[in-house]
Amino acid sequence: MRKFENWTIAYRCRSNDCTILDNPDASFTCIPNTWRYWCADPHIIEVNKTTYIFAELYDRILRRGVIGYCELQDTGVTSWKIALKMPFHLSYPHLLRKDDSIYMIPESYVADEIAVYKAIDFPNHWDKTAVLKEKFCAVDSTILELENTKYMLTLQFVENKEKLMLFSINEKGLAGEGLTITENDCQKRPAGHFFLYQGELIRPAQDCSESYGCALNFYKVNSTEPYEEELIAKIRPEEIHSDLERVADGIHTYNMNDKYEVLDLKGYETDMFFYVMRPIWLIWRRVKKLLCR
Repeated sequence: MRKFENWTIAYRCRSNDCTILDNPDASFTCIPNTWRYWCADPHIIEVNKTTYIFAELYDRILRRGVIGYCELQDTGVTSWKIALKMPFHLSYPHLLRKDDSIYMIPESYVADEIAVYKAIDFPNHWDKTAVLKEKFCAVDSTILELENTKYMLTLQFVENKEKLMLFSINEKGLAGEGLTITENDCQKRPAGHFFLYQGELIRPAQDCSESYGCALNFYKVNSTEPYEEELIAKIRPEEIHSDLERVADGIHTYNMNDKYEVLDLKGYETDMFFYVMRPIWLIWRRVKKLLCR
């Protein structure tokens, strides 16, 4: 029977402001997936002294992602809840603050756009407020702000190629046609927020050179104009200690705030929902169409 890829999110408390680059050995605690969803692409934010993890919740029945969240507390985590659901796949909920508002740029490549959603009633109600780029197929868009200048890195799919693109952002959205940074499988796909480490700006990237999410690579940003970066560390999934019952087969997102670090770990499972629930759902869709005629 066919096995399907699945992901699990894990977290740990930060100790003495350390990051995964300082202390890869301290153990992560996994957040259980639900019967219907497995979870990946964790992003983290603190609002009103409460820490939230936003993530892709992949629907085993519908075979596409929605954006969900849970609250991270000293005693553990709350159950997952859905924050944003569309008739197409969503993932990688990149979170931003501006003034007193919270925004999210989820991956929505199926819609052929890079869109911005604003929290109208955080964390449950989000409205689309802008489209940064139309007719543009890209994933894992990540914002960088330096000296009051905003940039966006995103992995564009075009003509059977994947390339990491850099755009500057102005009041109208993305400026120009963008600059190609790399087509290297080791670094072309973003893996989380930029962060400061020992006074240097660091960009996490998914290493997909051997397989999807075979490692996390961390690059030090040397300059933005022109954009230059250099590899300073590689962390493989087997190096991550956690309470997962098996050794992880992949890792592809890392984020943190002042209190916690979050990442995701890949495995494979025999997914009975695909064989049982999927046909039932397809039949129900056809019945609904007939009833609506």
